[in-house]
Amino acid sequence: MIGDGGRSRLPRRWAPGTEKKRLSFGYIGPMKGFPPVFYITHAASPRADRIRNHARELNIHAREVGAVFVKMETFWPAEYDRKERLVRLGYDMRPGEIGCFMAHRRAWEAFMTSGMPVCLVLEDDAILPESTRTSVAEAAKTIIGLPYLVRIYSEPARNWRAWRELPSGGYIGRPVSAGNTAVAYLVSREGCQRLLDCSNQIWCPVDDFMNQERKHGCIVFHLEPAAALHGHGGQSIIGVRTKPPVGFIARARREFLRAGNAILNNAHRKYINLRLGIFFKPSRPSVAKHCVFFISSLLSLLLALSLSHPMGLLLAAHHMIPLNAQPIHGVDDPVGPAPRSRDSVISSTGRARIDSQIFPEGETAFTLFHTNRGDLDEPSATHSHNRFRL
Repeated sequence: MIGDGGRSRLPRRWAPGTEKKRLSFGYIGPMKGFPPVFYITHAASPRADRIRNHARELNIHAREVGAVFVKMETFWPAEYDRKERLVRLGYDMRPGEIGCFMAHRRAWEAFMTSGMPVCLVLEDDAILPESTRTSVAEAAKTIIGLPYLVRIYSEPARNWRAWRELPSGGYIGRPVSAGNTAVAYLVSREGCQRLLDCSNQIWCPVDDFMNQERKHGCIVFHLEPAAALHGHGGQSIIGVRTKPPVGFIARARREFLRAGNAILNNAHRKYINLRLGIFFKPSRPSVAKHCVFFISSLLSLLLALSLSHPMGLLLAAHHMIPLNAQPIHGVDDPVGPAPRSRDSVISSTGRARIDSQIFPEGETAFTLFHTNRGDLDEPSATHSHNRFRL
């Protein structure tokens, strides 16, 4: 069972404002510039070449950490607490989940031997755009000397409360509810030690473990806006996490323990926010939520495209477009950056079409066309279009 290692209690310096007195903003100690990077990959994987080339292009100091593969379900590694897992959830972890956790522990151990105060841990499908390097470096300097972890990518995106504003304009914030993934994150030396102390025995995936602040005492933040991307379409080599059927007693026990943990974790999260001085701050929506909105809107519009009358498409779009959407006149504006990608869908009747465009700034625009006669692409056809940038 994962214990708290005697580190669950908050240190006194976490009272609101006191950590700033102890460690002034901008202090970087022995670290200068961008933090060291530890990326997890399998040497023979095509992803390894991609992440190596990516680090070379960014001109960052990076160290490779070998992936861990657990192949036989009949021979569990000593680090896996199978008894605790079965008591809590009623079914075993996937071998890929165990290997992923063990690989992250390898990265933490390598970081602790480096002597650096903070590091960036990347999985081999993480992408770090050049434009986000400044905010990542600023966030790294901010958590030096404090037992903190900062996710620079989270899925799904969460609402958050600002804790520190960065000089480049970004924020280090606390998610209103626990985030997910361990694709890319910053961790301080103090925070890493707490994670290591409490993970000698594992029973849950590493991203779930990170959210157990009440157990390990490492406080988790998010960087807003997100500074990393998840490559390969968000596909994980762990595979789809399926939940096998369990008996009624095991399921009842699981739900009881889950509800109890949710109550305790939520109370602990509010307590941490109170100590950080952000409990009464209003929450803000994540920038990444616009992408989620666009996907849901597109799915609804695809259903509308099957309608025989084009007004059905416009009516559906009217209900899905948010109140803060800005209409843009003209279909192809010659001013401004070209879209990064385009896509078009035509209705089964051939009388309606939606064009979507994704711009480099992360904005999304779509144009609705409909005609009562003729071909959509014929100049003589009657068209009307509406374009919105979300």
